[in-house]
Amino acid sequence: MKFACRDFDAKLKGDDFGSKLAYGLQISRFLKNRPQREREEFWQILRSYMKRADFKMTRMMTAEEIKSIAGKHEIGVHSFSHESMGFEENSFFEDDLQNCFHYFQESLGLPMEIYAFPNGSYRKEQVEILQAKNIHHILLVDEQYSQRTRNIHPRFTIYGSSRLENKFQSLGYNSKKVAA
Repeated sequence: MKFACRDFDAKLKGDDFGSKLAYGLQISRFLKNRPQREREEFWQILRSYMKRADFKMTRMMTAEEIKSIAGKHEIGVHSFSHESMGFEENSFFEDDLQNCFHYFQESLGLPMEIYAFPNGSYRKEQVEILQAKNIHHILLVDEQYSQRTRNIHPRFTIYGSSRLENKFQSLGYNSKKVAA
């Protein structure tokens, strides 16, 4: 099944798992790099494909499940809408952030102290907004190591097809470095 729409020119290169995985990641990247209002038309096309393929969405944790682990784990927010915030206006970001604060207060009864930008997409002024709201830990994806003493933490993008590959990448290795 091909994802056909204007502005997307990637091609499915084969019927094997690897080709389908690479194609799916290209579709994902294409959609993530669009503001929400623009991406909606593409989602309509994609939803029809997902429906035909009997695609199952990942179930989100309930508020009760989150509260049950809060004593053992730090709980943070990854936005309310999971938009790529670097493509959204600051007013959109602030509204989304307010929804997060409300959910944490009303549904979880927890303080909101950790924020991780979805898809690693953000703008500098959005980090400043979080700092002004006293968010203690701000997680970015800038492909750098973090320092324990800071409250802004760059992270690495890690994608592996096995647990061993994920461990290898988490130690700072990737296939590009190894091949060089």
